[in-house]
Amino acid sequence: MLAARKSTVRKRTCAVALTLMLVVFSVAAVPAQAQQRPPTASDAAAGAVCVAENAHDKLCVRKGRDNARTGPRTTPRVNLAYPPECEFQAGPDYNPTPTRFLSCSDTVWEVFTTTTRPNGVVVVTGWMNLENLQWSRYDRSTLRWEHGATVAVKSGGWGTLENGLDARVFSGCTGTPGTECHVVSSTRPDGELVRFVPRFTYENVWTEEDDGPAATEDTARFEHRNLGVRLVGAPQPDVPAWSFDDLYLVGRCDSRVTGNGNINRGCVNQDFTPTLQLSIAQSGSSAWMVAWAQGFSRHWGREEDGKPLHYQPNYDTGRRIMCGDMVYDEQMNAALSQYTPPDRDTCDEFPFAATYENPANYGGITSGSQCAQGTAVQIPNPTGVLATDWPNTVPLGNPTFTEPCVRAHIPGRLNSSVGGRFGNLVTANRLVDRDGFWIRVDQ
Repeated sequence: MLAARKSTVRKRTCAVALTLMLVVFSVAAVPAQAQQRPPTASDAAAGAVCVAENAHDKLCVRKGRDNARTGPRTTPRVNLAYPPECEFQAGPDYNPTPTRFLSCSDTVWEVFTTTTRPNGVVVVTGWMNLENLQWSRYDRSTLRWEHGATVAVKSGGWGTLENGLDARVFSGCTGTPGTECHVVSSTRPDGELVRFVPRFTYENVWTEEDDGPAATEDTARFEHRNLGVRLVGAPQPDVPAWSFDDLYLVGRCDSRVTGNGNINRGCVNQDFTPTLQLSIAQSGSSAWMVAWAQGFSRHWGREEDGKPLHYQPNYDTGRRIMCGDMVYDEQMNAALSQYTPPDRDTCDEFPFAATYENPANYGGITSGSQCAQGTAVQIPNPTGVLATDWPNTVPLGNPTFTEPCVRAHIPGRLNSSVGGRFGNLVTANRLVDRDGFWIRVDQ
């Protein structure tokens, strides 16, 4: 499918023209007491893309330049059960990307007709505002998802549009089975002809499916960036035929081979970057090492610095380079042998071997000895709890904090604790090759 359309600007000179203007813009702050009013005639001349129906009538579509005429926001109907994570009631600050499995969209459309009089003066003859709230909810284990939409006509229609207009409402999944996106079913007929009148609300929920390469090819992936609804307006007196796509929802479907050779398929909101939460209280010196490394000049995985890490599924070679020549600490092994069950010194690396940021994966280093070195240290009076007894990491030697990586001696179970949480993040958020993620370390 193609990327979401962007209107282009085109100037035309017409002796006499009747136009239908459909203006689309993201919602911004509008006082609750704001009153709708017709657009000015100058609006009709600015930046519209028009399609001629005949010598005199034109249909024009453009993106709006401001929100001064939007009026109060739409309240979603509770029977549609809009996900609260979208925060549609938060005004202009609704959340378009609230979770890894949810995409939200809120757009307002302004529809108006104009006519050009014989003396060349453009006059607005009718107008009406609509708002469209949408969401798509994905699942990590299926190629089907739910797509809900409310198209609400605001009060105050006027002139030629006082009594509304007719349009068919389609899902933006316009393919057929075997393509990347098609409709499986819907609560109301897809393409149903609807009469949009002031204070009317249309609602529908579609079940949609990616049945393209992700369904048939191993490790295939397809990004959807034009999901939503399509309105196709029927011609009526003083209103020519028109159409518009409100396609601002996103999603990605993919397949991958699991360890047992099975194919696992699912979909996500690829614009959401998940966060790996680590705790020093739970993972001790291994989590501490990550926090220490994030203070280096490269700030690996730190969201406030805009430096996500990117998942690398095939990292065996990088792991061998990072840890193959490490000499383990026998004094640490002796101390760790006293725990139940016994533990021992292991090699812990950061950035993780399973990331593209680890220099061993692309030839940036030939040995983990080229990284900054560190070691976990045991507290003076051990309690028998690993994370408590080995809570932090100290540098070995004199790191410059510009090294391309960090390698440290870490108790095995603490190392595995962080590794396990990373593995859970990959599975829970359906990370595939090169997907980004953040890391946050708390006490």
